[in-house]
Amino acid sequence: MKKGIFIIIIIVLILVVGQVIYTCYNNHNKENKEYNPYNRTIKKVSMKIKENTLTKTSATIVITDENTIPYFWGESYIIEKNIFGNWWTKVPLIAGYSETPMSLRGENGITEMKIDWSDRYGELKEGKYRIVKYANEGEIYAEFTIE
Repeated sequence: MKKGIFIIIIIVLILVVGQVIYTCYNNHNKENKEYNPYNRTIKKVSMKIKENTLTKTSATIVITDENTIPYFWGESYIIEKNIFGNWWTKVPLIAGYSETPMSLRGENGITEMKIDWSDRYGELKEGKYRIVKYANEGEIYAEFTIE
């Protein structure tokens, strides 16, 4: 008889502990709908044009990633032009373009990448532009002006 009561008490304890763990886990996930154990976000990534590298056919971009686990990026990008205050997207002209995955994080979280767009867009005319790179959570871009 004592053995039976002991087994029932153990089973009840296991069920109660299981319910507490389940409730805590679900409450945590409700508060953090997009659970991200590394707190990685596109908001911790920025991109700019390196000083004195901008031409009508190329530029060197500097990407800074302050995430613990950096994003992986390919070589792909697009250039958008600002026309009358609205962004107009130019589509790359080369079909079958293949990407080489690369880690965004260079030394101290900073990566430099030379981009030559002459094969995609030719020589850019005077105006305000931006280079855009995409990640799953959003995009980063660097604005520049061709004079």
